[in-house]
Amino acid sequence: MDSLFLLQFSCFIITIFFALLLSLSRMLVKWLNDKYERSRWYLTSSMVILAIHFLLQMLFGFRASGDDIGATINILFYSPAAFLISYSLINIECGKKSRYIYILTGILAYICILGVFLVGLLVYGSLHMPNALLVMRGLFFICILFFIFAPIHEVRRLYAQIQKVTGGDLKSYKMYLGSGYISLSITALMLSITMLSNEILFYLAPVFFISFFLFCLSYVALGFNIPIIEESEAIEMAEITESDDKSILHAEEHLSPKLVREIEEKLGAWCKSGLFKDSDLTLSGVSTRVGLSRNVLTRYFAQERNCNFRGWLSGIRLIEAQRLLLEHPEYSNDAISQECGFSSRGQLYNIFRDKTGMSPGEWRDKQNLIK
Repeated sequence: MDSLFLLQFSCFIITIFFALLLSLSRMLVKWLNDKYERSRWYLTSSMVILAIHFLLQMLFGFRASGDDIGATINILFYSPAAFLISYSLINIECGKKSRYIYILTGILAYICILGVFLVGLLVYGSLHMPNALLVMRGLFFICILFFIFAPIHEVRRLYAQIQKVTGGDLKSYKMYLGSGYISLSITALMLSITMLSNEILFYLAPVFFISFFLFCLSYVALGFNIPIIEESEAIEMAEITESDDKSILHAEEHLSPKLVREIEEKLGAWCKSGLFKDSDLTLSGVSTRVGLSRNVLTRYFAQERNCNFRGWLSGIRLIEAQRLLLEHPEYSNDAISQECGFSSRGQLYNIFRDKTGMSPGEWRDKQNLIK
C-alpha cells in the first residue's frame, strides 16, 4: 500500500469525522436558529463531497495516474465543496438579497468549470486535457478568490449597516468574524494549492485539515451562542435600511392608537424596572415579560420607531449610559457598559460614536461645559 493511497485514506477518514462532528453537534444545541442549522448542513454536505472525492481517488487512482488527472478531478469536487463552505457563512451573516446573488454566481461559476471539462473531454477523448485543465485551473482560482473575499465584503458592508440600526450589539456576530474567516481563507487557499502536485499535497494536506478543524470548532461553538432569531432580524433590517425601502417596514396594517399607547406604557414600565440591563435579552423574553406578542412588538418598532428591537434596546441603554456618565464621573467605561447591558466597552464606544459623534468621555466633557 503506497503512501499516496494512505494519505487519501486518511483524508477520507478525516472528512467523515468532520461530517459527523458537524451533524452530531446538533444534538447538543438547546436553542435553534434556522439559518445556523441550514448552514450546518451546507458544511456537512461539503465534507460529504470531499469524502466522496477521496473515495473515488482511492478506487480509481486518478491522482496516481498523473498530477493533471488528479487536478482535474480535484477541481470538479473542490469547487462545490468550497462554495458550500463559503455559503455557510453568507447564509448566516447576510440577508436574502445577498444570498440569492451569491447562489446564482456560484452556480454559474461551476457551470463554466463543468462546461470546460466536458468540452475538453470531447476534444481529447480522455482525462488528459492540458489546455482545458489550464482554463479550469484559472476559473477555479478565480472562484476561490471570490469565495474568500465576497463573504468578507458582504459582512463588512452589512456590519456597518447593523451598527447604524442596532448599535452593533451582536456578540456572536463579532465572535464568528474573528474565528471563522481566518480559518476559512486558509482552507480555501489550501484547496487551490494542494492540487498542483503530489509533493505539495503531502506537505499541505495536514495544514488544510488543521485549519478546517479550527473552522469546524468555531462553527460548533457559535451554535451555543447565536441568538434564536434577533440577529437574523438585525441583518434583514440592515439590508432594508441600506436599500432605503421603508415600504417593507410598513407593509402590514398599522397598529391602532390605543394599542400603541398600551405598548408604550408596558415598555415604559419595563424600562423603569431596569430589566434592559440584562446583556442576554431577546425579543421573545421581553414580549413574554410585558405580555405582548413578538409580532406586535416587531410591528411597533418598525412602524412607530422606524427600527427593530435591537436598535430600540441600544437607544434605551444609551440613555442610561449618558445618565451614569453625568451622575457618576468616577465610574469607568467598563463599569458603565456592564451596568447598562452592553456586551463590552467597545460596544459602548461604538454606539456613542454612531449616535453622538463623540466618545463617552468627550460627550460628558461637552455636557459639563454646557452646564
